[in-house]
Amino acid sequence: MDEIITACQEDERLREILGRILSMGTEERKDFRRKMNLFFLGKDNPADSQTRSFFQTLLTSDNAENVGRKVGLI
Repeated sequence: MDEIITACQEDERLREILGRILSMGTEERKDFRRKMNLFFLGKDNPADSQTRSFFQTLLTSDNAENVGRKVGLI
């Protein structure tokens, strides 16, 4: 998760994505996670794997909140 924190600190686009995830309710996050899993199904190049990992990490448990605190969004 340290890589995600660093990436969000350095990249405005990733902070914006994190902010949007933080603004989602529980059900909205579950739906978004389902859509991300379907979107990345069968995609296994390194860039897709890295992006899928980013979303899976943020959409699991309270990881988005933890990252949000570390980068100053919460």
